[in-house]
Amino acid sequence: MYANVITLTNCSRLSKMKESLFEYYPPEPSGFKRLWTEGLIVLDANVLLNLYRLPTTARGEFLNVLELLKSRLWIPYQVALEFQRNRLSVITTERKFTEDALQAATNLVSALKQKVDALQIDKRGIGIEAQPLLDDLDRANEKLIEAIRSAHNSQLDVSSSDSVREKLDSILNSRVGPKPKDQADLDRLTAKGEERFKDRTPLVFPMPIRKKIQMRRRSFMTILSMNENLET
Repeated sequence: MYANVITLTNCSRLSKMKESLFEYYPPEPSGFKRLWTEGLIVLDANVLLNLYRLPTTARGEFLNVLELLKSRLWIPYQVALEFQRNRLSVITTERKFTEDALQAATNLVSALKQKVDALQIDKRGIGIEAQPLLDDLDRANEKLIEAIRSAHNSQLDVSSSDSVREKLDSILNSRVGPKPKDQADLDRLTAKGEERFKDRTPLVFPMPIRKKIQMRRRSFMTILSMNENLET
């Protein structure tokens, strides 16, 4: 009888536990439907910066999705600021990737030819002429270089107009949170970041000092963004 009472008592508490700790339980199907159809979508800076990292077609598709959802989009001021501050460096990095690939493809055949010449395949009596094979390699590599060059030329340049930012300006029009009211407000939020770092609350964990500095900054940026989310 005593065991039954304990079991019934525990069962009676389950519903209360679920109600008080609802964030640990998946939503009901109706809840998921409401989230997908009505929920506010808060983007972070990496989502916006990744638009510069995507191939042209994928970027266009992503922007089309954002356009369809723009009435439900919102970004904190800090996210907009991080996007503007890092935009040019991301564009430069992406162009450097294709520049490096172009240089590697250009050097590839030249280096291989030197190695093949050193082997003197034609003189080994194995019935294979190296030159026709190298000519085929030249033609294939020329096509590869042209493909890489086309990809490089299709990328944005820091000195050109930025169609991605222009599109985001349109999509996120009146969808950006306010910046801190004044220096005192910013100092208060920064103090929260210091507490977060000191207490090692996510996103801060033990790590080499150079990464601690990066995570300290990320912690402050998170505090600023979270504050805007809560006050919206």
